[in-house]
Amino acid sequence: PAGGDPPAPPPRLKRRNFFFHIIFPTLLAIGLFLAAIFAVLLPAFERILLDRKREMIRELTNSAWSILAECEREERAGLLTPEQARQMALRRVESLRYGREGKDYFWIQDMTPRILMHPYRKDLNGHDVSDFRDPRGVRIFVEFADLVRRRHEGYLEYVWQWNDDPERLVPKESYIKGFAPWGWLIGTGIYIEDVKEEIARLERHLIRASLGIAALMALLLMYVMRQSRWLERERREAEEGLRESNERYRSLVEAATEGTLLVLEGRCRYANPILLEMLGYTEREVELLDLADLIPADPDNSEVWARVRRLAAGEEPQGSFDGAMRRRDGQPVECVFTLSRITFGDQNGFILLVRDVRPSPEAGDSDDAA
Repeated sequence: PAGGDPPAPPPRLKRRNFFFHIIFPTLLAIGLFLAAIFAVLLPAFERILLDRKREMIRELTNSAWSILAECEREERAGLLTPEQARQMALRRVESLRYGREGKDYFWIQDMTPRILMHPYRKDLNGHDVSDFRDPRGVRIFVEFADLVRRRHEGYLEYVWQWNDDPERLVPKESYIKGFAPWGWLIGTGIYIEDVKEEIARLERHLIRASLGIAALMALLLMYVMRQSRWLERERREAEEGLRESNERYRSLVEAATEGTLLVLEGRCRYANPILLEMLGYTEREVELLDLADLIPADPDNSEVWARVRRLAAGEEPQGSFDGAMRRRDGQPVECVFTLSRITFGDQNGFILLVRDVRPSPEAGDSDDAA
């Protein structure tokens, strides 16, 4: 390529670089985003939600337990008979409801165990439930009583009907607390399916949000791809234009019969063989030099630099002028210069035509012969 430009990478290599530097990181970011949601955030949210639900039923049970304590205090104060106090406590607790549909409830049993109050299983009220088993074969009311004997209060998992629907059996976790003065225990619970439904709702929202974010990122990626391809096309066209300009100016400089120097933004870009021989430089060495390295800024070159400054200010160059250049060995070379403005790509510069005014060796030999 002209001017020693490195060859352009093949299109396949460009596509591979584009994939690894833009598409792959974007897809990796989307994958990590989804993995973080479904592998970390959702399980953590499920644990937090379950813990909050368990804390809620504990606090609700304590509130209902306080009704029993209040009735027991009135009994001890002589305001109520033991039977009246117990019946009042059962009625008040039986009427308590909470939850989204207002169907969550409390039940009360004794340590026999015997059901004293269950709002949805009235067929069990007043009956011994020692042999009552859930679908897994667990004697749940015996387990409740044993839990109270051991720890006075706590959580227990089992299978029970869904609120007031005896045909639907689901996993449940209850909080049970004993009331020692009367030998009772009171409890309420949460349905595990409630928690799962909330998690499912959250998952649906997150999936929709994730798909929306992924779609936006895909659109952004497509935009980046389009812009990158447009910029790449513009870059190739600019490179091609620069290469053509380089070839054109190079051909022009090489075809000149005088020493010719191409200068862009104050840097020497190319010198033809005539000028290289005149100054003793190689082409590569010239490309590393500033104009001041070849034309010293001394009084002898004041006209040269004045014309260069006027050219940079937009004034059109006129005529030839005298000056001196510096050879590679430091020796001055008296010259006559001519300036010509050029625009090379997006860079401004000029071509400097140089004519050596020193007498030629052949002319010296002719004078000696005469």
